[in-house]
Amino acid sequence: MNEILSSWEEIATYLGKGVRTVQRWERELELPIHRPGARQQRIVMAFEEDLSRWVEKQNGLKGNAVPRHRGKPADAVQRAAQLAERMQRLTAITGRLQQQVITSLERIQRIRKMTSGRKSA
Repeated sequence: MNEILSSWEEIATYLGKGVRTVQRWERELELPIHRPGARQQRIVMAFEEDLSRWVEKQNGLKGNAVPRHRGKPADAVQRAAQLAERMQRLTAITGRLQQQVITSLERIQRIRKMTSGRKSA
């Protein structure tokens, strides 16, 4: 079955490279990327079969060897979900720390007001 990759991240994961690398390959090496709709230039898609043929062609050219894919898009989706979960936990921790800092600063202000009132009395 010819799977469809529907983002730069999925395409990069399939090829085992970074997003910027595959974007450069599209510009410089004619990586087979499709952009459905003339107005939607940011929307990209690619077919695994086309990418595999392109990789084989590139490996046939001297000095342009491209490794086979290292992962599947499903792996990328799973990693993205894990990262999103970690980000939520970090955001919650950051919120709690921020609240603790605000509380501590308020206490310091109250103490300063109390001590400044004693000095003037």
